[in-house]
Amino acid sequence: MNTQPTIRPRSIEWAINLLWISAGILALASIAAIADLISLRLSTEVAIINFVTVGFMVFCAIKFRAGRSWPRWLYLAIFLIGALDSVFDQKLALQGFFALPVWLILVGATQTTVQIAILVLVFSPNSRAWFRARRQERKAAL
Repeated sequence: MNTQPTIRPRSIEWAINLLWISAGILALASIAAIADLISLRLSTEVAIINFVTVGFMVFCAIKFRAGRSWPRWLYLAIFLIGALDSVFDQKLALQGFFALPVWLILVGATQTTVQIAILVLVFSPNSRAWFRARRQERKAAL
């Protein structure tokens, strides 16, 4: 029996780092909006959603680092719900979208790109094999 723990692949390291970066960007943008440092009025509801999202990203980063596979599926589901909501919101409020400051549109596009990259990384073949090996290690330790 192999007693060496499996080495975390680069794809997981990248995904974890991107989660921390994404959470940091969202937290900073939300704090700036709440503190009225930028010309965007943030409703209390949106602020709460943003900070719950930051907490969720931090939770996923911690679980991915621990070799837990199930948060990938939860992350995917929440991403898809958010993406669908975003698509419907944009269709309903297309004029409002173009009225947003350019920097906010760029931050949103960057965040979406980073989220997609995280999903690609955690579902890559190397990552799937690592999560499977970690699960086997935990079973063997029982």
